[in-house]
Amino acid sequence: MKLPTHDVFLDLENGGLRHDDDTFWEVGMVVDMPGREPELHHYYVSDFDPSKADPMALTMSGFYERHPFHRLSGVGVPMDPGSAMTMDDHGLPEGDPDAAPQQVHFACAPEAHVVRTLSWYLRDARVCIVNPTFDKPKLVTALARHGLAWTAYYTPVCIGSFAAGAIGVDPCAGRSNDVAEALGVNRDDYGLGHTGLVDSLYARAVLRTAESKAGVKPQWMVQHESASMGE
Repeated sequence: MKLPTHDVFLDLENGGLRHDDDTFWEVGMVVDMPGREPELHHYYVSDFDPSKADPMALTMSGFYERHPFHRLSGVGVPMDPGSAMTMDDHGLPEGDPDAAPQQVHFACAPEAHVVRTLSWYLRDARVCIVNPTFDKPKLVTALARHGLAWTAYYTPVCIGSFAAGAIGVDPCAGRSNDVAEALGVNRDDYGLGHTGLVDSLYARAVLRTAESKAGVKPQWMVQHESASMGE
């Protein structure tokens, strides 16, 4: 079996907690590839139908404040989806030198376009998700809806479980944020919660810190470093 060639940190914002609802309205993704700076991706699904979603879930995730086709101004008029993106639109803290808006690959597009873009990055990837049992099935179903398949490594990394193991605690004993804080990763440093890109950046920080503490690296990273040393 082919080993992963890169890491994809993924987070979906969806319309509720029901497992029979396989739709999502926002995707955040951070891609780590050999010899390159991390790539930041942020996508909104333009044809997401909020009428079938849980209104409380949409409120908690900021759907009506952030989705370009559905967010409302103070007078109840939809904002222009083609307007310039700001730090706040991505959920990132203002003034973050490592994540300026122009460094984010952004689109508000139909689900078919979004999942095809994701499919390209998923091929041969090690996918790292805070809750893979929830997000992976939704993504697999969305890919199939558009004639695509899951082409990443078959087992995604459960970041919460790995991080808890790195510090020797039960992953079910508390919140994932508590585990992150024990590793020295502060959730508040990464921007607005329940936002795809911010949650992906936060997840990456948690996993990389946990890997460092455990003394391990992704195999693709080890191979790249060995090849670089041999040049």
